[in-house]
Amino acid sequence: MADWFRSRAWSPERRDAFFKRLNRVRKPGAQAQYVRIQAYYLFDRRSPRKLQAALELLDDLFTKYPDPAELAAGFLLRADCLVALGRDEEALSAFRQAVQTELDEPTYHCFAWLHFGWFVVERSLGDRYLEVRKLLATYRKEYGDLLIKHKYMFNAIAALLAHDQGKRARARIHAARALALAKEKHSGFAYHPTVGLVQNTKNSVHARLEKFVPKSARKKDS
Repeated sequence: MADWFRSRAWSPERRDAFFKRLNRVRKPGAQAQYVRIQAYYLFDRRSPRKLQAALELLDDLFTKYPDPAELAAGFLLRADCLVALGRDEEALSAFRQAVQTELDEPTYHCFAWLHFGWFVVERSLGDRYLEVRKLLATYRKEYGDLLIKHKYMFNAIAALLAHDQGKRARARIHAARALALAKEKHSGFAYHPTVGLVQNTKNSVHARLEKFVPKSARKKDS
């Protein structure tokens, strides 16, 4: 059964069955990938019990199946689980682990730096702003290769950081770009027109961006 590692149900019996199948996997790196994928499917249900189960699977990933290709994504998923459980301090640590892992292993990236930056500005964690500014500077050269949703995140973060520094004009420029990117309907990929589009603007960061830019000044600028 191809989707044995994508179960949305979980119980002691399911867990035992999962690990029995996992222990028969011999393809290098596949065990780590399957553990992370199963953890994601449990995270996606958002129930406290399944979020805790996802965290336990991720602990197994880090200790028993620490494949470099999965570690940054694993730490990022751990952060998301902790955010969903309201454990923000632990989430911050997991985000930073994901970022550092991504810096140490640049071949395997999951845009942890953007998700960390979003988390920081969303919660107005001013003591982390300098860290996020350095990350944006580090990855700025890759901006042109980002998907639309990642460019949106980049500009949203940059806008809030600029506003915090009192650079209102720069904040408006980045906010206008983010708002325009959020309205894009085509990815730019001929065969995958919806890949990488912004899916959710019902969040506090987006609401703050809208306050920076008058409706009359909003235009397409990505």
